[in-house]
Amino acid sequence: SVSYLAYGSYVLTSYDPQKYPEAGRMRAEVGKWMKYVLANRQVLTPFGRAWCARVEARLGDRATALELLESALDGAKRDPVVGVYWTPERYSWMWYSDTVEKHAFFLRTLAELKPNDERVPGMLQWLLFNRKGNQWHSTKASAAAVYSILDLMEKEGSLSKPQKFHVVWDKQEEIVTVKPTEDRHAPLMWTVRGRDVTPARGKVEVGKEGPGIAFASATWIFSSTKLQEQHDSNLVSLERKYFRRVHQSDGDHLVPLASGDKVRVGDEIEVRLYVRTKSQFEYVHIKEPRGAGFEETTLTSGWRWDKLPAYEEPRDSLFNFFVSWLPHGEFELHHSLRPTTPGKYRIGSAVLQSMYAPDITAYSAGMELEVVK
Repeated sequence: SVSYLAYGSYVLTSYDPQKYPEAGRMRAEVGKWMKYVLANRQVLTPFGRAWCARVEARLGDRATALELLESALDGAKRDPVVGVYWTPERYSWMWYSDTVEKHAFFLRTLAELKPNDERVPGMLQWLLFNRKGNQWHSTKASAAAVYSILDLMEKEGSLSKPQKFHVVWDKQEEIVTVKPTEDRHAPLMWTVRGRDVTPARGKVEVGKEGPGIAFASATWIFSSTKLQEQHDSNLVSLERKYFRRVHQSDGDHLVPLASGDKVRVGDEIEVRLYVRTKSQFEYVHIKEPRGAGFEETTLTSGWRWDKLPAYEEPRDSLFNFFVSWLPHGEFELHHSLRPTTPGKYRIGSAVLQSMYAPDITAYSAGMELEVVK
């Protein structure tokens, strides 16, 4: 009943009392409701406290509104790339705990009550970035997110002022102006190929004039005969380690293997992949290539319901992991091999990549193993 009264108060006070006198006459009744709600505020979710903050601001009690808002925003985390965000609630699948809808409402409320708060740009940054590697799971959440973004853009002047981008890439310099009414179906992109790819191209400078934020990324596509070193992005990292399983009287032991080590035909090799993320992503593909002289011990595809659920697919030359939901944190995936053919084998990097945002990519280091009889 407390949540229903809080939401009802928010809806009734949404109408302009000058245009809708009926709603204006209800504000006295809403004031009575809010006394009961605030007396039982401990049962409200953060979303509910944000509703109450908007209501109290409309009723003229700004001090209580700010107190409720700070209570709702408690526990915010900051990241220079991801922005300002909150850990998803335990029951985040419930409509009143939807991560995107809640975040959008927080953004609108904070921008209305404290427009100069330093958290506002970071919250907008997270909301835009979240859509890059995820889908918004309901029309309601999508509408709330788009409305909050447009509302903030209008207040900042982003809907009426052009954005000017200054890109310096080696000897190439570009200045591009994007008008607010310009309909763009693709991002601004610059590409070089072949011999034009020089070491100096490894540094890119991007500047922007105008309100709001923009995202930029640089991607290399290459092949090499050298073993790849581990490469992490700003958002995800992937580390791969090889172990030889040794059976002893006190149980099984995993002996670490370094690149260039020798293993014997028939040994059991454990491959472990350590994934670390600074944000959450949907539909991530992790492929772990296999040396030609090795065979998988698992021959069938299927789901593995570990801490990080993944659909596993062994193939002739690699092992695939398909992760439908990759949360923020640290996770481990693993599979096992057996050496079958003597020889020296080079094993390419394991690759983690977002299937719908391919610029979000991480590589493990390459590996060399010698198989002996």
